[in-house]
Amino acid sequence: MDILIFYWYVLTVPADDTESFSRYLPVEEDALRWGFHVVDAGFTEIQPDSAYPPGKHPEEYRLSWDQGRTLNEYQLVYITRGRGTFETKETGRVRIEAGQAFILFPGVWHRYHPLRKMGWDENWIGFNGEVAKRIMEGFFSPGKAVIQIGHDQELLDLIRSVTQLMQQPSPGYQQVMAARAMEALA
Repeated sequence: MDILIFYWYVLTVPADDTESFSRYLPVEEDALRWGFHVVDAGFTEIQPDSAYPPGKHPEEYRLSWDQGRTLNEYQLVYITRGRGTFETKETGRVRIEAGQAFILFPGVWHRYHPLRKMGWDENWIGFNGEVAKRIMEGFFSPGKAVIQIGHDQELLDLIRSVTQLMQQPSPGYQQVMAARAMEALA
């Protein structure tokens, strides 16, 4: 008998015109065979002087500036408003501004947060798999984890479309999410 660990967490916070959503998915056998699967995705509007990170997340996803964290997956995090700080051993401490993305790599310690007086809007997709690993190793590196993108509505729409699929799953939705995550990387 196969055991699937299922994290399904949704956070929606309508206070002060802010909005947040996150979901952590089990990996289905079909998604594993596909070679690229979305593990989690979400978006959060962090208002000035707000606690960060907001809400509750599964233990392995909890982030604190003091301790940082290490994940077992890749994540693409796109900042669309505000400013903050990102740090890994490979990049050192880097200032992050709206229009930049950073990539988190499996097994690489990291930490990040918005400037408290400014806040930021973050959008992310977490993914993994053999195809994902091949793409990431071929085109990205932990030492160059910060990418200057600028305002890219198409990228934002791709990330948000993944969160919409998570909210209203239909047949094949995990493969569609994987394709959209690959398109976001492209």
